[in-house]
Amino acid sequence: MSELRREFYHTDRRDQFPRPVFRICVLYVDEDISVQRQLARGRMIREHNIEVKKTGQGVLWEERVTDNDETVIRNRYAIFKAHYGSLLKLSKMFPFHLINATGPIKEVMQIILREFEYQSSLELDSDTYDTISHIPLATQIGIHARQVRLTQVYVGNENERRPMLSL
Repeated sequence: MSELRREFYHTDRRDQFPRPVFRICVLYVDEDISVQRQLARGRMIREHNIEVKKTGQGVLWEERVTDNDETVIRNRYAIFKAHYGSLLKLSKMFPFHLINATGPIKEVMQIILREFEYQSSLELDSDTYDTISHIPLATQIGIHARQVRLTQVYVGNENERRPMLSL
């Protein structure tokens, strides 16, 4: 996405390639609340679908197996718990914020919005980003340095070779 933005930055199609922005939160609740909420969602979907079938008005909603069977829900949560450590390791490479979502929906939504506002305050202004976006990333510089190191040049006469860099 960044490469496309750089490619089309000085064209009339610039606005079709906005600067990529990612704001991520991971919501979590404890197991009992998760089970309770999923079962409630399943009941709400079943009630809605019964009403649609009875009246012939509206659209049927998809019923998920994980919203109707407590054993399946708990097994799914166990998988989440088993991989929770991996999720935390991922946060070191891909920053996100964990949000306790046990409160009411409006309250959790406010917490999410505040987190996104905070994350956006850490971002560069679009003009500043565009000004420095031509600077290569450290990983690109490292790859280039390795490539240069492997490249040998002829110095002096054609029979004498030495590496350009000795890192």
